[in-house]
Amino acid sequence: MTFLPVAQRELLAASRRKSTFRMRTATALFAAGLTFLMLLFVSVTGAGAQSGRFVFYTLVFGGHVYAVLAGVLLTADGISEERRDGTLGLLFLTDLTGIDVVAGKFVGLALSAFYGLAAVFPVLAISWFMGGISNGEFWRNCAGLLNELFFATTVGLAVSAGESRQARALGKTLIVVAAFVVGLPALDQVLRATGVDPAWSFATWMSPSQVLVTVRDTEYYRNPGGFVRALGVSHLTAWGFLAYAAFVLNRGWRSETGAGDHPSHRRFLDRRWLVTDPLRALLACDRWPVRVAWGVGILALLGMGVAHLPGTSPVGFGQLLQALAVVLKGLMAWEVTSFIAEARRTGALELLLATPIRDAEIGSAVHAHLARRYLLPLLWVVACQFGTGAALGSLILPVIDSIGTLLQALALGSVGLWFALSESRPMVAFAKTFGVTVLLSTGLDFVCCTGFAVPPLMAAWAQSKLRLPYRDILSGVRSHWQQRDGWLHATAHSGGARRSPPPLPFNRVP
Repeated sequence: MTFLPVAQRELLAASRRKSTFRMRTATALFAAGLTFLMLLFVSVTGAGAQSGRFVFYTLVFGGHVYAVLAGVLLTADGISEERRDGTLGLLFLTDLTGIDVVAGKFVGLALSAFYGLAAVFPVLAISWFMGGISNGEFWRNCAGLLNELFFATTVGLAVSAGESRQARALGKTLIVVAAFVVGLPALDQVLRATGVDPAWSFATWMSPSQVLVTVRDTEYYRNPGGFVRALGVSHLTAWGFLAYAAFVLNRGWRSETGAGDHPSHRRFLDRRWLVTDPLRALLACDRWPVRVAWGVGILALLGMGVAHLPGTSPVGFGQLLQALAVVLKGLMAWEVTSFIAEARRTGALELLLATPIRDAEIGSAVHAHLARRYLLPLLWVVACQFGTGAALGSLILPVIDSIGTLLQALALGSVGLWFALSESRPMVAFAKTFGVTVLLSTGLDFVCCTGFAVPPLMAAWAQSKLRLPYRDILSGVRSHWQQRDGWLHATAHSGGARRSPPPLPFNRVP
């Protein structure tokens, strides 16, 4: 089969990356640690026979978040990177077709995410032995997790096939995945609550999250065909995305700049701030995050309004608002990491470091930019969460979630700036920032509020690291004891003698 050479190349490249092995180890250790904390919590509180079910579905929820994010982050730049590097045309100089390239890319990129998800299944089975979960319910959830991972990876490849800019490819992939995973089920609930004829609800079967509604024993035995129908239709939709990616590659592989890649983004540069506040002008070049942030705010308002309608269940809309808050925090993390990555790629960061602008001013500008863009939408979503909590008759969960959200938002600037400067790949920087500051903290917020300590600790750690000169961080220095003429150049000189490099005209005191 002709796609095997492409898959072999991708698998060989992945086998040389340390992140391939770290992912499966990290996911298994995180699931095991979270299980240990929940078992400790269950033992102390005496939750009874339902403890296994509580542990099981907490891990399943984390597995679904991992499946979506891993699928998006690993494949959103899979084909667009080849287009930027100019190697996509070299693949088509052979007898390969678009189907061969897409299939090879899928095998090479999705396998590492599959390994990470498969490492969670043995930990997931611990709660199975605790009781409260049947055999069928366990295997149906495993099938739903694999289907969601497959869906997210195919969407990433479909979007990446027609793009060359990394930021644009990731943004479009997240929007498409959010529309299918969150948008379709939410729209179905809204229309059902308003009394619209639900005959059109077959469209929601294309959502992989619709499988979650049918995996429980109570729903499955009442309507066994619902699970098979939702799983089959969403799986076929994913295959449709793969076919679309192959079609786009066959038609547009000769274009070295993607269909959506053009220099018109420069017109958004606000020249009024170029003299007085150039950092603000650079940070505010992209306008689409503002539109997405306020679009999230509008969705939150609609969700709160529908949750107060008679005959509706506010529980689902409360989860929707939590997901919207996570989207906003992910947008904040992406803005910080993508700005530094784009500045490094274009050389703008070198120009900034060569000017009299101090390192501390860059950090302050990043925090001020995040506050200007996202403070009001974030407070708006938090207020909608309190409104939905009032409809539920309980404000405990909104209080916990709002405190965790504000702590995470305060830490994202420093943590994102450190990972963006210390990591050469923006996807890795975003994954570390979002995973540690948002996902880990959010998961631990509802386990005795232990997640509240994660964002302040991460922010303090990142700020201590950012006291180093930014130019040294870009050179590879990670600690204060590592000096440019010692740690970086000791192996390059015989005898280990420390020789200082010639002074540079732009060396500054941060």
